[in-house]
Amino acid sequence: MTGDGRDRLARLKPLAASEIARLIAADGAPADAVSRGETRVVPFAEAVQAAGLAETERVLAEISTEGVIDWRRFDVTRFGSLMPSLATLDRIEGAEGGVDFRYRFCGETIEEVAQRKLRGARLSEILVGSARPSILAEYDACLRDRTPRASAGQVVISDMTWLRYLRVLHPAATDGTTPDRLLLIMLFAEG
Repeated sequence: MTGDGRDRLARLKPLAASEIARLIAADGAPADAVSRGETRVVPFAEAVQAAGLAETERVLAEISTEGVIDWRRFDVTRFGSLMPSLATLDRIEGAEGGVDFRYRFCGETIEEVAQRKLRGARLSEILVGSARPSILAEYDACLRDRTPRASAGQVVISDMTWLRYLRVLHPAATDGTTPDRLLLIMLFAEG
């Protein structure tokens, strides 16, 4: 293994770094759990196009009602190639009655970048720095607004600071009606 973790890139779903860079505003702060930067939202349609997720979005639209995935109809086998880049998070009550999320499933690519197992962990335990409230609010807004969201940025993690990411969030309802779960697609590229 090299000192900067670049040998791990082979296990990551490749995405053109130039496409991610295009989605990050020049003055925008990185927006992931470990960047300590504020969330940088990017236009959803542009994110889908840049990531080549049009077919994924078509499949998700087939099992969604008014923007919310009916989780009872979700078939993970239709997303086999994306599995390493997928995670699901359930909305739970956080400290002092606030919102939080618990990782239910987390693909190996995401855990490789995080450098730890995430299944069962609370998102608030993973997030660091002053961006924690805004990231939790972004995830909650995805459910509340019943609308997919996207963001992009630069990972700032130990030996992987050279890595850029594109994050796509989808609201889902385990009962088919009330959004209570997020489907996360996290794609990475050398940058």
